[in-house]
Amino acid sequence: MTIVTPLTFPLNPADHMRRTLQAPHKILQRADGAEYRYPKNFPFREYEIEALSLTLTRAEKIIDLLIATDYGAKGFLLLDPFDSTSGASDFFTQPAAQKIGTGNGVTVTFQLVKSYGASAGAITDRVIRFPVPGSVHVRFDDILVAENDYAVNFTSGEITFYTPPADGVNIHAGFRFYTPCKFADPHLIFQTLSPHAIEVKNLKLTEITV
Repeated sequence: MTIVTPLTFPLNPADHMRRTLQAPHKILQRADGAEYRYPKNFPFREYEIEALSLTLTRAEKIIDLLIATDYGAKGFLLLDPFDSTSGASDFFTQPAAQKIGTGNGVTVTFQLVKSYGASAGAITDRVIRFPVPGSVHVRFDDILVAENDYAVNFTSGEITFYTPPADGVNIHAGFRFYTPCKFADPHLIFQTLSPHAIEVKNLKLTEITV
């Protein structure tokens, strides 16, 4: 398992990043000779920026991150520009974006998840392990829960309530989250554009499972 450091990738919203989803499948052959494919696990993400113009300061941050993560041996956190919120962009005013459990009067710890595929009738839950600090909001049914009534683990994505939620209460959470990544290729190409700008090429990141 790859170690994930608390460091974050210095991404700028203006960066032209491309993301692809990889869905590993296992192929089984039936007795009649036909092939049956089923997913081995949740799809993982790959990111690429073909050419990125940076200030010297941002270039130094990427180099520092590359060194601090042992040139791809360790992971870091990326705020995915395509998918980093529990639901709609206005989730701060709609914290009931994702259901994370139902109270039973005993259980106090619940895992953050994000569900996908509802429109297609095939819901898949993605475990969220790295919520953004300060972004988590919780509701019991339609009641907003005070932040001092629970604790959030920002390296596991678990929420622990100091008092067990009542039996039958629906627990929802709204949040932003990081995707754990690593450098897919530590061989970056840097080219000087001007005394104040550097272009970096071959910047590829891949999601890691923890």
